[in-house]
Parts: sequence; C-alpha cells; structure tokens
Amino acid sequence: MEGDIDAELSTGPVESAQDRPRRSLARDIRSRPFLVTLAASIVVVLGLAYILRGGLDAIGPSLTGSRTSTPADAVRGFLQALSDHDASAALSYAAQPPPDTTLLTDDVLKATVQPFTKINVEDPAVSDDSFTAHVEFRAERADSGPLRSALNVVRVGPSWLVTDVTATLSRDRGQEDVYVPWYVDGTLVSTDSVSVFLGSHTQSTHSDYLQYSVEDFQVTAGEAYPSGWNSTIRPTSAALKAAGQTAPAAFAKCLQQKRLDPAGCGFAALPPDDGSTVVASTIQWKVEKGTEFADWDFTAATTTTIAEGLERLICTGTLSSGEPYSARVYVTSAVVYFDVDGVREVLFRQ
Repeated sequence: MEGDIDAELSTGPVESAQDRPRRSLARDIRSRPFLVTLAASIVVVLGLAYILRGGLDAIGPSLTGSRTSTPADAVRGFLQALSDHDASAALSYAAQPPPDTTLLTDDVLKATVQPFTKINVEDPAVSDDSFTAHVEFRAERADSGPLRSALNVVRVGPSWLVTDVTATLSRDRGQEDVYVPWYVDGTLVSTDSVSVFLGSHTQSTHSDYLQYSVEDFQVTAGEAYPSGWNSTIRPTSAALKAAGQTAPAAFAKCLQQKRLDPAGCGFAALPPDDGSTVVASTIQWKVEKGTEFADWDFTAATTTTIAEGLERLICTGTLSSGEPYSARVYVTSAVVYFDVDGVREVLFRQ
C-alpha cells in the first residue's frame, strides 16, 4: 500500500513532448520583466555616474581647485593667474574659499599687481605621505623689483592647492569715537576686515584732516597682518595747521566766560571753601603774565592733536558777601579733536 501511494505522488500526470516547450516559454515570459527592469536600472545608474563625473570635471577648478600635481605647480599657477589679472583663476587654486571677495576682482588686480616677467618657484621635496608643503618663490617685475616670499600648500585628493591665497586686513576702531571711512584700493569697505591678494595696496580716508599712518603697503603672502601695515588714524598736516588756528581762538573765548567752569573748555576754578557763591557778573579770567604759551606747537596723536605747555590762569570775582575771590588754575595742554570734516572740539587740560 505504501508503495502505491509513493508511486502516485512521484508520477503525477504525464507531460507530452509538445507541452514541454510551451512551459519553458511561459517561464521565460514570466521572468523577462524582472530582467528588463534590472538592465534598465543598471543603465540609469551608469548614466548618472557618467553625468556626475562629467559635471564635476567641468566645474572642478571652481569647486575642487585647479588640478596641480606638485606644490610648485600650485604656486606657479596661482602667481601666473595674478599676473594675468584673472581673479577667478587665482581663486581656483585656493584650498578653501576666502571669507570675503569684495576686493578679489580683475579690476583690483590690474591696479595692485604688476605683471610678472619671470616666475621662479622652488619645488620642495615631498614624500608620498606628506599633505603640506612650504613653497618659496621669486617673481620678477619690470619696474618695482622682484617679489620674494613663500606660500603654504596642501594636498587635496590628487591636487595641491594654496592655503593662503589672500591676506586679511583688519582695523581696530575700538578707540575711535568718530566715523572714519576706510577706502582700500579705492573701494569703500563697510566692514572692519577685508581680504586682498598679494600685491601693492593703498588705504585712505578720503579726508583732508584724517589719514591712516600707513597709506601704501605691500602684501607678499597670506598674512593676517601684512608687515609694515596698520590702520592707526592720524591728523594730516592740514589738520595740524587748523589746530594752530582754532585752539588760540577757542582759548580766548573760554577766558571771556563769566563762569568758574567755562562751558566746553575743560578747566575750572574751585568754588569758595565756605560754600559761599561768586557773583557771576564779577568773574574774570586772565593769564598770569609770563606763563603764556610760547607757541601753539601741535603734534599728532590719533584723532587728536596736542600742544603741550603751561599757562597759569587767575580767576577773580566778588563773593555774594562782598568779599573778593581769587583762584589759580594751571592749564597744561590744549587738545583738538577732529573728524573727517575738520575740527570737532577743543579742550584744555588742567
């Protein structure tokens, strides 16, 4: 009995020779949509990979840097881009984008970089496992002599790129209580820092009375504070002349005031110790003979000009009780404050 059951389970219906090809064809038809879908997916993936690869190759210099096989290639290409006054090409050699691009333009390069007649770059020995290098260079210029400096480069993938394509100029206005414009290479900079390429640069206030202590300076590499550059503000020669004319007149007006503390002058006489008052109409100021300023010789100091000296003033008057009043005041210096339009204030220190 068991043998009969096994025979029935194992045999089943008999398949003819004609039915066998039809079953095979049916299996092919059922599996073909999966194969077609798989093939189409492979084509799409390969197509996207090709497109993305082509897109990155096309925009590589702007996003991933120019392709340079040695540190010297990176520095040489960067310097040549500066010489060609091509800001975009110069930035393509940057390992990282600069924080500011206000002055990183072709026009500024034309004004600040004299074309190089010859570029000599030292090719440092770099091992396979090194990712940084320090490259020295000498760039010859027709009129202003050679430019000698060095740049740092870093390996990014297969390429070498420059880490310090720009220098950052930063000015400190913490001690200034007046607005002073900051023009760098002829452009008004509204922030307190700006990025520049290496080259010959200028800064100015565009004011007749205030100037930066350094107006022309060189940037030779990507420095935070280029050598010989600072943003200290000083009065001009025109300001010193104006101070010499303004201070004596201001001093004379202070002496005419009927007050123990002349308004806006910076000096004052002490009131009586007993608390009595001085009748205002009786107050007189005068300079004690022999202590007058010999001359108003001003020297520059930030946005002020200072004339050192000594004048002993005598303040007299009549107390409300009818008693006479007298006091001496020593004035040691005159200080003239300027803004971009001229004299802002004159004070006298006692």
